[in-house]
Amino acid sequence: MLINNSGESLEERWQSIDDEQPTSEGNITISVTRWLREKENLLSHKGKIGLRIQGDTAIEALEDDLNHFELVVLEFPKYTDGRNFSLARILRKRFHFSGELRASGDILADQLFYLKRVGVDSFDLDEERIPFAKQSLNELSVRYQTSSDIDTTIFQRRG
Repeated sequence: MLINNSGESLEERWQSIDDEQPTSEGNITISVTRWLREKENLLSHKGKIGLRIQGDTAIEALEDDLNHFELVVLEFPKYTDGRNFSLARILRKRFHFSGELRASGDILADQLFYLKRVGVDSFDLDEERIPFAKQSLNELSVRYQTSSDIDTTIFQRRG
């Protein structure tokens, strides 16, 4: 089930296409491997293109291509793999990616607030995790450190 970073349900508008599956009309998400292999053909796709990345993706190699993507899906194979937190922050702060960032996969409710802080807009979660996810997104209201969502520390805001 898809929710935004405020906990509201969203309608899925994207179709995930495997590496060997033919592309279809409409909005699609593809792997980095497929993008690198078929970039020239994909640029003429009728519809929006989203990119699915893993924590070990060398994101710097894709910097010049990011303007082609409306969506980047950060795939979490295990909740213990936190590399996508860093990739999200790099995409937002260093590369100024303004499209949708979506976290998908094995994500705990406790991690959602922090994913939101590094710039994630939406979450693709198992249905049974949704009630906890909605609650956890708004549990914390004070942010001590800077991140993608706020540029001043709590101490700077006081003074």
